[in-house]
Amino acid sequence: MTETTSAPLYLLRGLQLIGWRDMQHALDYLYADGEIRKGTLVAINAEKMLAVEDNPDVRALIADA
Repeated sequence: MTETTSAPLYLLRGLQLIGWRDMQHALDYLYADGEIRKGTLVAINAEKMLAVEDNPDVRALIADA
């Protein structure tokens, strides 16, 4: 893993999540190749992680991001 252009992946409750150290690391990762990566970002907190257990719509939204 390079210092600023890669990030660890975590598997939590069946969802693959990217972990960044801070906002600057996230920005460096997103602009790693000179252009912004495409996709949707979802900020994950404890409430969302609990919601994925009971709400398939929330799980699908996060999984598709």
